[in-house]
Amino acid sequence: MLADILYGLLLFVCALAVIGVFRHIRSLRRSNSIPSEQLFILMFVLLLGVCLGYLLLNSQINKLDLVEDDQGHTEKQVFIEKLYPPLVLSQDHLNNQVTSLKSLQKQIVALRDEHPQQKERLQFSYSVWSRERKELVILKSDLDKAVHRAWSYRKTKDNSFVENKFSREAVDWDKAIKSRLSEYQESQLQVTNSMLDNVMLQRQNLSELVIGNKVIAKANATLTQSAFSIATVDKLVEALAIRSPKRVALLESMTQAISVAIQKRREVRNYALDKPNLQTALQRVMDDWFALERRSIYYRDQVLHAVQADYLARILGVNQRDNQIVRLEREINKVLPVLLNKLKASNVNLEKSYQLSPS
Repeated sequence: MLADILYGLLLFVCALAVIGVFRHIRSLRRSNSIPSEQLFILMFVLLLGVCLGYLLLNSQINKLDLVEDDQGHTEKQVFIEKLYPPLVLSQDHLNNQVTSLKSLQKQIVALRDEHPQQKERLQFSYSVWSRERKELVILKSDLDKAVHRAWSYRKTKDNSFVENKFSREAVDWDKAIKSRLSEYQESQLQVTNSMLDNVMLQRQNLSELVIGNKVIAKANATLTQSAFSIATVDKLVEALAIRSPKRVALLESMTQAISVAIQKRREVRNYALDKPNLQTALQRVMDDWFALERRSIYYRDQVLHAVQADYLARILGVNQRDNQIVRLEREINKVLPVLLNKLKASNVNLEKSYQLSPS
């Protein structure tokens, strides 16, 4: 209350100060032969002083307002605890949930940019939590109004009547909060199931990629670049390094296999430019290295999709001990070395298939 009064007074004083500055400048222009440039500079300095004064005093009023809010909040909590203690705990849970959902929404916005491959699933999670947060905020606002009303009325009306009335209301509020938070758990389950669907899908993709120790899937002939940006790969590798440094090393080896295939294809191309009579034979070699490059990108992308599914599921609340998470981890551990060994063997075979002449 005091802060509002002071803020209104500050605006009034600042308005008077601005009017005073303009009147003073106009008076100087009429009574003196001061150049217009100097008058403009003087006016600018005076208005800047008013502006800085406003910002300084406004910050002090905001601090006072926060102190008043904290004091009022503490007094209201004492008031609720006196009449119906369980409501204090439920109110804290509600406030914490609203804060948590706001943080999760901000996190998902960043995740959508980092992981466009899962944009639709992340948008679904965002929409679910956005709806939940709006409804929880409405409930929180209604409860705060009811508490403030009862807390204020007790000072102006029959204290015992107000407290008895709010004691009965508090029971209903407590039930409403617990009921709404239980509904939130159902929404969380929707998000969890969405993430687990992706986990199961990626595990199935990996299981179909490798049977036993044999790679049975082939890369798309039109695949020329990874579906993952360097920034996304770095983020996934960083998260993976915390749990499994061994898998990071294998994944980095797959990245290296891509670089080697690209380098070898360029070497052969440059050699073909110097040896036009070998163009036909060297073109086949370049095609083979290009095929290995595509296959390396494809294999690594399949692993990255699986690592990404695991990473996002953990962030969005899936228990790391969930059976589907555990099964995906096992599948990654099984498939990753098989794919890497396949790429290494292909690299060796290509190296043996041709030899560049030094002449």
